[in-house]
Amino acid sequence: MTLFINCCPRGESRTERLTRALLRTLGEYEELRLYDEPLHPLGRADIAKRDALLAEKKYDDEMFRYARQFAAADRIVIAAPLWDLSFPAQLKVYLENIYVTGIVTKYSEAGKPVGLCRASEPYYVTTSGGPFDGRFGYDYWKTIAQDCFGIPTVKLLEAENLDIVGADAEKIVDDAIKAYGPAKNQTCITKKLRALARSFFIGKSQLALLCSLSGRRFVMLLRPMASVDMLCSSAEVVGGRMPSTPSTMSEKLKLTMKR
Repeated sequence: MTLFINCCPRGESRTERLTRALLRTLGEYEELRLYDEPLHPLGRADIAKRDALLAEKKYDDEMFRYARQFAAADRIVIAAPLWDLSFPAQLKVYLENIYVTGIVTKYSEAGKPVGLCRASEPYYVTTSGGPFDGRFGYDYWKTIAQDCFGIPTVKLLEAENLDIVGADAEKIVDDAIKAYGPAKNQTCITKKLRALARSFFIGKSQLALLCSLSGRRFVMLLRPMASVDMLCSSAEVVGGRMPSTPSTMSEKLKLTMKR
């Protein structure tokens, strides 16, 4: 499941437009609108309560629901515009609420954080009125993801210079959407399909891999085809992940194939 962390303060947000173009390629997602959530900076009473719960390892307490949700997500998408020299403050408040030892991270004997999060493909989506500078948001989250959450890479999607005098902000955002949206994703997946199919099937009369997207998952079908290229060129693949290479194959199927 994809967790969409929406930290866009404005109702009509350019960052959100860009993010939703990305989400259309990722399938089903759960949205967490931070400005609609009962989030607040942790005060003294909150910190005391949290310390007491952690001492008793009561990780299922309601106080830690955001942390559990974040740690369990397969994929994370953060939408946060450049806001007063950083990301919006509500995102920092959210971070305070999810950074729970024993849920999203733990510490080694040397005192270094060891990430416990499940996500392997997070995205940070942002827009800026002037030139983009990763130091004011993206670099910060990338460091936390890698060093504290155990997430090795963070992908960046951005549109910049939206408020420069004379700039066509709508066109800049539209171009970014085209770059990151379904059309781009379809081209990449089709190329991967062709390469995967060629690695499995050779000769004129073959079994070819037909992948079509149904809802949020790939449906795998095996069908005799005269040409792998014909299949890959005509298949309509919109969003989703490439299926992994099968580790086993039935004996009946092996007999019909030339390796």
